[in-house]
Amino acid sequence: MSQPSLYPLAPQLRSSTQAQKVLVIDDVEMNAALIASVVGTLCDVRTATSGPQGLELAQHYQPDLILLDVLMPGMDGFEVLRQLRNDPRTAAIPVIFLTGISDTNAEEVGLNMGAVDFIAKPFRTA
Repeated sequence: MSQPSLYPLAPQLRSSTQAQKVLVIDDVEMNAALIASVVGTLCDVRTATSGPQGLELAQHYQPDLILLDVLMPGMDGFEVLRQLRNDPRTAAIPVIFLTGISDTNAEEVGLNMGAVDFIAKPFRTA
């Protein structure tokens, strides 16, 4: 019996000889650094602290996954996702929202826009 895939929505993350690339976009530098420190043990991580900076990094860095905050000044995460999906260079990159919003309507909007998951902060560790 075969094991189910750990990455059914992002098969490009399954296996590779190179470290997987993750882009964290969060306007709070401490949050971005914390997420990067945890994910960085497994992946090559870059961080951006604004929507425009995140879009530029996504285009050039071509990450395998983007972890994106929703509430950011100027350009919010929903607009970042919209622009990612409208750019052929970034349209297929999986995006997971990591946000302080616990509103199910916001979650529905994000998922309908093409995010693969919506995870509420703060994170709890066991």
